[in-house]
Amino acid sequence: MNRLGKTVRSYLVFCGLIVNIALGYAVFNFGKALTTFDSLPSVLTAIAGRLNHPYLQPVSDMMNSASLYLDDSVYHLKPFAREDWPMVGPNFSTSFRIPKDTITTVTVSTSAAFVKALKVAEPGTSILLEDGEYSLKGKRFAISKNTPSALHPITVAAKNPGRVTLLMNSSEGFYLNQPHWGFTGLRFIGSCKRHCEHAFHIVAKASNVKISHNEFINYNAAIKVNGLNGYYPDSGSVTFNHFYNRNPHNTSSSVTPINIDHANHWYVSSNIIRDFVKTGGNRVSYGAYIKGGAIEGIIENNLVACNTSATDYPGSRVGLSIGGGGMTKRRDNAKFEAKNVIIRNNIIFHCNDVGVYVNKGQEALIHNNTLYNTSGIDVRFPQTNALVLNNLFSGNLRIRDNATMVADYGNIILSRGYLRNSEPMGNIFKAPEIGNFSIKEDSIDLHTDATTYPNPNNDNVTDFCGKTLDKDERFVGAFSNSKGCFQP
Repeated sequence: MNRLGKTVRSYLVFCGLIVNIALGYAVFNFGKALTTFDSLPSVLTAIAGRLNHPYLQPVSDMMNSASLYLDDSVYHLKPFAREDWPMVGPNFSTSFRIPKDTITTVTVSTSAAFVKALKVAEPGTSILLEDGEYSLKGKRFAISKNTPSALHPITVAAKNPGRVTLLMNSSEGFYLNQPHWGFTGLRFIGSCKRHCEHAFHIVAKASNVKISHNEFINYNAAIKVNGLNGYYPDSGSVTFNHFYNRNPHNTSSSVTPINIDHANHWYVSSNIIRDFVKTGGNRVSYGAYIKGGAIEGIIENNLVACNTSATDYPGSRVGLSIGGGGMTKRRDNAKFEAKNVIIRNNIIFHCNDVGVYVNKGQEALIHNNTLYNTSGIDVRFPQTNALVLNNLFSGNLRIRDNATMVADYGNIILSRGYLRNSEPMGNIFKAPEIGNFSIKEDSIDLHTDATTYPNPNNDNVTDFCGKTLDKDERFVGAFSNSKGCFQP
């Protein structure tokens, strides 16, 4: 009996120790979060996201519950409607014309014929898929070993854009290791037992890949780009696509629809990126990021909606990021995650963490973004030096862990209510909670306090609403004029 009593006492002491460690850790994070997050509900959510050890799960769940109780919830009040966003995402009516430099056209109507055509394609080939569903099964799908060129690329396209569905149960999807391939007009649906990892794994010498006017459904990281064996797939583009998951992904894998590692000069524009909720592992997900020592990328004119449901899932969802997730193996042993990356003209909303995150981003340029129902912009770590200009958002602009803010001009930053996390941007736009960012009243001026629109590369730039921007243009947020841009 005495031995049993000692065992019980030891057990109780052990349980008490675990509980006190959990509470102490929570209190420590609470104090730390108070200095970096702008409202009590967001503080609680931030702490809960960090308590991802199984022993700390009860404390995490308690804090998430408290956050939900306190928060004046702002969420997407209706099902997401593709037609509400005519300026972004795939346009199947105009997305494809057979390239003028096509030498050979191959038309396929079965899965077997399609897989074979991929393996034997010559430079200058256009592979056209007839209407229908194609069931593709296997770990990955290899492409031809023949090397296309800028003059003679290989194109894979729906004969009638939007009418071809690729049902894929592979973990990696198409494995691209050759340059100058393009895919357009297709619907990719991950049909794995749990969650498919990638629709495309783009590696090594696969430079100048073009992925445009497609739809990607149910992938952890639909587009995955990384170096291999000392080669890097530079200068690719991801434009006018629609990425989303039908349900949260309970996985420890990275949930980031566009995941670009190591590769320079990537261009990500005019995509819809939404509903990328991660409920497993560290429960942190991102809409898109560039990292791993990459140089000179542009992320512009995208719509990012972290969560369009009425459910506020646990975890943290970040809109767009330079260096999010972090890597230890970076290109050329770089000390930065990315250098000279531009994030501009994006609308980012319904993210329970920051809309834009800069993590070890050297010479980062973050400008003319509109962030609604996020906690703001986060600039972090000594390797980061950033220009943050002409952004419109509520929450905070946080400079953390010895990051350097080179310039902070022209931003309109609105304070959220501390106790209830209320969102003040409804005073500017007509119905931002459902994506109508039309200016509420003509008297509201988003130009006067702006600094000149930065264009360091003298690019031909359009804003989110498609207006070509003149030299010396000035405006705050993602667009110069909202008339005709958003559905009523």
